[in-house]
Amino acid sequence: LKSSAPKYLSSLITCTVFAIDLRGHGETTTDDQYNLALEVMADDVAAVLKAYFSQITAPWFFILHREYKILFSMGGAVAVEVANSKNIPSLAALIVVDVAEGSALQALKCMQNYLLTRPKQFDSLPMAIEWSKRSSYIRNLESARVSMPGQGLQENLVKSDQHPIDRIDEEAAELEEIPQTSDTECPESTIYGWRIDLSKTEKYWEGWYTGMSEKFLSVSVPKLLLLANKDNMDTALTTAQMQGKFQMALLTEVGHYVHEDSPERTAEIFASFLLRQRLAETLNAEAKEKLFNAAVQMRTC
Repeated sequence: LKSSAPKYLSSLITCTVFAIDLRGHGETTTDDQYNLALEVMADDVAAVLKAYFSQITAPWFFILHREYKILFSMGGAVAVEVANSKNIPSLAALIVVDVAEGSALQALKCMQNYLLTRPKQFDSLPMAIEWSKRSSYIRNLESARVSMPGQGLQENLVKSDQHPIDRIDEEAAELEEIPQTSDTECPESTIYGWRIDLSKTEKYWEGWYTGMSEKFLSVSVPKLLLLANKDNMDTALTTAQMQGKFQMALLTEVGHYVHEDSPERTAEIFASFLLRQRLAETLNAEAKEKLFNAAVQMRTC
């Protein structure tokens, strides 16, 4: 995690980072991993946070990380749902990364086609990581090495005591071509597939985002929306942002995985926002200078 946004964040301000694998992700197991209804996932998150709440003393920052699109894309929809439900009474701020109701609902129309064109399996984890980089699924190779194993991939048939991240071939970045895949079965020791079949969750997709803008704006705590493209904002958010109802920051030269493509700049924007709301303190003079520059960037959005 040496190059991750949470690692950078903890080097800038006093905070505790709390990362959650939702159902159907990473090593989380449930009775129904395909039940990705918004309310169900929001209840999961609220239950986990309540269970560990008393153990956290420093200002804490939790990440909802999902295979698709913290507080990030669909995870952002879950964060908004949790915040809007008031299940976390001590909530002090809300940060959402690269998701808005209008653009998200529009993008869902292409989701099944995208899933059909995405490789169904890979011959090895390094090849999967290289595919993510070459296809711009995740543009930062170091981030891909960290997130791909648990984000959406698993060893389908063979288990190992060694964590996949520790087995990543450092030479994967030197591969000449994106691996070609087929539906033919590979040897047991080399097949890597997606954690779940996302197409089976289609009935939940619209529910993730419908009404999200209204819910986001109704949350009474300070809010930050970090985007990779300003055009992703819908009419409601554009109007509210002009009225100063939330803060917006824009990162360029990144893809949808904003916090993975540019973890350091993302962390600086997060930290600057939290400092402005007096929810954290800087760790040193160098961090203070970086955060001043990040604050200037946010004010120009």
